[in-house]
Amino acid sequence: MTLRIVTQNVQHGAAAQNRWAALAAEIIDLQPQLVMLQEVDWLTNPAAIRAAEWDLGMRLLVAKSRHMPTAIAWDPDRLTLRDSHTDTHHKTWHGYCLASFDVAGIDLPVPLVAISAHLQPSSAAAAAIEAQIIGTRAYRYNGLGVTGVPTGSLSP
Repeated sequence: MTLRIVTQNVQHGAAAQNRWAALAAEIIDLQPQLVMLQEVDWLTNPAAIRAAEWDLGMRLLVAKSRHMPTAIAWDPDRLTLRDSHTDTHHKTWHGYCLASFDVAGIDLPVPLVAISAHLQPSSAAAAAIEAQIIGTRAYRYNGLGVTGVPTGSLSP
């Protein structure tokens, strides 16, 4: 069994600039079971979150942020949410979204931890410190984790 994981920086203004629908369609085409999103600035209320869940055909968890929210989407047929941390906006520049899952069809000794993060954009030194902080969060759940940090984006 495989687990397909996608990370995507949707970039600020994706909904307001009508880019979200095309991005969501490209994500769906990849058929992931786990998606880590960054810069989801419009996902600040329950109605917007429900609409994004509909767009992706997945469940969605959005973290609070002082600047740019992050989120994790998952296929509930493959992943069962165990725990989450979304009130992390005080720990790093943007905060991060953390979810731990049981994975159907894969016998794992510990839950899978997914962390969607966007590191401090104006300082490599600060970003390195944030990466260390975020990386240690997986160890809290016995060390089996994946972190989605953007390095580029899909171009619809």
